[in-house]
Amino acid sequence: MVGQSHNKAVSVNSGSPLTCSARGSITSKGPLRWTIAAAKILLCTSQVVDTDIVRKYGLGTQNDVTPSRGIVVIADEGGQCLETEAWIPVAALGRAHDIKGIIRFGDRFQLGPVVMNSGDEPFNEFASQISRSLFDRILRSTETKVSLNIQQRMRPELW
Repeated sequence: MVGQSHNKAVSVNSGSPLTCSARGSITSKGPLRWTIAAAKILLCTSQVVDTDIVRKYGLGTQNDVTPSRGIVVIADEGGQCLETEAWIPVAALGRAHDIKGIIRFGDRFQLGPVVMNSGDEPFNEFASQISRSLFDRILRSTETKVSLNIQQRMRPELW
């Protein structure tokens, strides 16, 4: 876990010793609960947002915390995330009425969602739908989108 309560930003990493674990390795009493409850911004993966401690103490859900003024879900690697995974933050928090916006970004031409298919099935009529990300589906269905044409991760001659 990375974060300081006075900065009011918390990042919860599933690999750190102070992790939000669905197995309940961290109790609701202690510095992690307090830090999550006091945070104005909570950064975590879609899977971590579905843990007990984040649902219970994150985003102003307890009486001892000021209620949130809204939730904005910001997700990177949108082209790699399956549609079902993309909705985890909305469904897990159970606070759809508080969500003010969802921002997804990524490169739809990079690695797409990984879908495992049983070798016993010679034909899966839903394979193309299952393997399409929400990011790609939205980009195909709307004209309101912003494409960035400058990238700075590789040398210009490779671009």
